[in-house]
Amino acid sequence: MVDLVAAQRVAEEAAVAAGEILLKNRHKIRVKRFKDQQDIVTNVDLKAEKKVLQILSKNFPGHSVFSEEAGLIDHNSPYRWVVDPLDGTKEYFRGVPWFGTCLSLETKKEILVGCVYNPTTDELYSAAKGQGSLENGKRIMVSRQAELKDAFVYTHPPTYKTPKPEFSLIMKRISRLIQHSYRLRTSANDAFVLSWLAKGGVDAYCLLGPLTSWHDVSAGIIIAQEAGARITDIKGKSLRHDDLSHGIVATNGKVHEEIIQLLNR
Repeated sequence: MVDLVAAQRVAEEAAVAAGEILLKNRHKIRVKRFKDQQDIVTNVDLKAEKKVLQILSKNFPGHSVFSEEAGLIDHNSPYRWVVDPLDGTKEYFRGVPWFGTCLSLETKKEILVGCVYNPTTDELYSAAKGQGSLENGKRIMVSRQAELKDAFVYTHPPTYKTPKPEFSLIMKRISRLIQHSYRLRTSANDAFVLSWLAKGGVDAYCLLGPLTSWHDVSAGIIIAQEAGARITDIKGKSLRHDDLSHGIVATNGKVHEEIIQLLNR
């Protein structure tokens, strides 16, 4: 059995260490390979990833790890760390200060620990199952906003890669959210938005289809959950572990049903 509080501390240590590397190397970026015309892997991604893997290996040598760049390091363990060493690579490459490191510890059924760190703002979010959520060591909770018309909502936008029928449906749902919430904002930095939901800065987050990867959201999911968020798929059903095929609706709980009804009418 893993000591989850100790694992949370190790996650924080790894995230901060990676963040320091990201900050120090902002002007030393070299593109190592292209995933598409602008989705890239840099030398700094790999350097930050190496540091995280070293810290995890030192503290939990028997745990498996899935890292965005290295792939699966399988130790046949019931525990797996999910690592995104540089979440927001495109922003980082362009000099936009919205990037950081995300990692989580999970089993095949549930997320146990999560950590999200933005080194530019020095925002360190973390959570362990049953222990609540923290921002820089202080307990955080979701907002009490009860009306969607007064709510601040974030969504993850589709891209040119999204199939046309799905793109059209997502845009219709986004239009409904725009018309019925106080403000709708878009972001592809999902773990950061879920962390803002956890501290009450955002009232809801909607992923309206399989538009991102599990490693982009897993840390943020448990941080939001432990702060009191309600999280389901877009049909209002329980979110299945490591399955984003039916999207995510994460809210403070008070505007949840209104959003579910709006998305499915």
